[in-house]
Amino acid sequence: MKIDTIAMLARKGCAVLSIIALISLVVLMLASWIITSANPDLPMRSLLSSEGIRWLFGLSASHLANPVGVWLLLLSFTFGAVRESGVKELFRRDKQLTYRQRFALRLTLVEALLIVGGLLLLTVAPHAIMLGVTGTLLTGSFIHGAIPLLLLSITVMSLTYGMVSGTIASLSKAFDAMATGVRAFAPAFVLYVFATELIASACFVFSVG
Repeated sequence: MKIDTIAMLARKGCAVLSIIALISLVVLMLASWIITSANPDLPMRSLLSSEGIRWLFGLSASHLANPVGVWLLLLSFTFGAVRESGVKELFRRDKQLTYRQRFALRLTLVEALLIVGGLLLLTVAPHAIMLGVTGTLLTGSFIHGAIPLLLLSITVMSLTYGMVSGTIASLSKAFDAMATGVRAFAPAFVLYVFATELIASACFVFSVG
């Protein structure tokens, strides 16, 4: 299946899921209001009550400020950088690499080794600064930043390869490559907004969290 076909199916899937999430949010609002009006003793809160409306207006933006949104944004950067850099050409068996591409690949591998070496110094060395108070990575800052760090590393290495190999001709083209990823992920951002608000609203109605 071609990448364009997969992208088209992904956009359609995000559109359908976004509509479902939006309809579910409206249904949740009406249902919470009707049920709590008929049975005020139930452990539920209405989104259309004074409390619910204040909650919607006061906390809607904060619902979106979570790690998943950051990961999605960084993933879009990575997608654009990888797609525009020409890295996928390395995996074609019938493709003969030019001298410039081979040099770019070597430089990118050196960059990857430097990143891995830096991580080892920060995490494995005695008294490493990324260790938590218990002396493990699971309770420290590293575990919270592992996914963003991975995505940023892949983005930087992809842009390095693209610029050295000539696929990405300038810094402005590198910026455009990441922006292209954001445009490609636009349907996913729409789905993220609706799905996040739906989940947060359900937690409010049923007093979860």
